[in-house]
Amino acid sequence: MDYAGIDRALIQAGHTYGRLNQYQSEVVGRYPDGFWALASVEEWLIDDPRQSRDLDQAISELGLSGPFFNTASIGHSGRRKSLDDPVFYPFWDHVRTLGIPVFWNITTLDPGQAAWLDVHAAFGRWVERYPEVPSIYTHGIPLYRFWRDGVLDVPDEIWGPLMARNVSVEVLIPILMGGEWDFPYSESRRLIRDYYERLGPSRLIWGSDMPNVERHCTYPQSLNYLRNYCDFILPDEMEMICGGNIAALFGS
Repeated sequence: MDYAGIDRALIQAGHTYGRLNQYQSEVVGRYPDGFWALASVEEWLIDDPRQSRDLDQAISELGLSGPFFNTASIGHSGRRKSLDDPVFYPFWDHVRTLGIPVFWNITTLDPGQAAWLDVHAAFGRWVERYPEVPSIYTHGIPLYRFWRDGVLDVPDEIWGPLMARNVSVEVLIPILMGGEWDFPYSESRRLIRDYYERLGPSRLIWGSDMPNVERHCTYPQSLNYLRNYCDFILPDEMEMICGGNIAALFGS
């Protein structure tokens, strides 16, 4: 982080990495000015009241800042429920009561477009039901699902849920397209401009996906393709995107 010029980072980890709530709490406790961290929940069991109790503990006792919710995890155990199914309302009502943000990874077990669009639409219904809950759309639009034969074709229907006033979007290009595009990822600038013009700088949050992004570029490059090459974004707005907005979300 020092080498890349990163003052503070938000840690979010999927189940692949293990059960890390306690460990991440210890990291935040040791470096309170260096990190925030998110809680993992068992997405496929959030209709079990124990998940709400575990989230309470993660927030109030472990000092974590909100749940990281991977929508594909609902289906891992064979459950065929959408994220906005009424059976999950008690959990989401509890999240609303806690006044915490939700960090979403809108993804599917099925790699195709249609399955993803269904989950994305369910997210749109969710944000309509819970407009008070700050929602961060991690990873941004999954560009690899819409990149065919050298053309990026993002359907207009995708933008509807992202336009909700309680939604912020992570600007995260190298981990998604670094296998296709080379630094400084000039192909991404049309999309970044779309993010900027449609959502505004106050609802964009830069992210790196470190350390996995190092399969495609260095940690500084994962920031500099945005900060140094998107000159249509004003300097004070770039400061918002590259840290100010996430700090404001957490009241820092």
